[in-house]
Amino acid sequence: MDRSQIITIYRKDLKEILTLATVKYSFIFFPLIFLFIMLFIILLTHNALLANNQLTDIAKLRFFSYMATNYLIFFGIIPLSLASTISSYSIVGEKTQRTIEPILATPIEDSEFFIGKMLAPFIPTMIATYIVAIFYTLFVDYLSLSFGGLVFPNLVWYVIILIFIPFSTILMILLTLIFSSRALDPRSAQQFSAIIIVPLLVVFIMSMTQYAITSFMVVLMSVLIIIFDIIVYRIALRIFNREIIVSRWR
Repeated sequence: MDRSQIITIYRKDLKEILTLATVKYSFIFFPLIFLFIMLFIILLTHNALLANNQLTDIAKLRFFSYMATNYLIFFGIIPLSLASTISSYSIVGEKTQRTIEPILATPIEDSEFFIGKMLAPFIPTMIATYIVAIFYTLFVDYLSLSFGGLVFPNLVWYVIILIFIPFSTILMILLTLIFSSRALDPRSAQQFSAIIIVPLLVVFIMSMTQYAITSFMVVLMSVLIIIFDIIVYRIALRIFNREIIVSRWR
């Protein structure tokens, strides 16, 4: 596998992505709005506990830690939403620009092509997600000091932020790339990416509302996501057909 080929595709895609007004505005406003909402929610949670005189500081810290940790699962919304927007343009978006034929005509391997296409949406979305997550983490720890302790980082924080969210984002990108390689226009690819994100968001919401987010749960979910990533990646390489893509877009 030639890393230079991967980097070349990644840089090319990233440069084209950043020229899209929709993508640029999404990267600026969506994480900011999401961060504001999460900080507001955790502040309300903190103030409600602070006003409760029936609980000890230890009990307040435990409950605050429980709620702040459970809210972490929602941070998966940021990369899933941003990655779906970018990935939908990744292959099919080059149809209108007539730029993919020269790439497919080169001796580049399919694995190099897909990895380069994956990195273009993955890296910027994860950077945006981690910036928001850092602000949330610092704000939570600042509030938790009033209860006599710190909440983050804990084991669940590490698993969700460093394993579950990145690999679920990769799954989202892979599924969108598969459809994007078969779609005939960017709009249909975007519609498909919107369909993909719904069940993933349902899993996030159910896991937060129905069950406590435990270390075992997030580790199990992360392992399952990694297995799905491997399976979907192999399927993507198997069904990827350069001749069909080029012939459809001529």
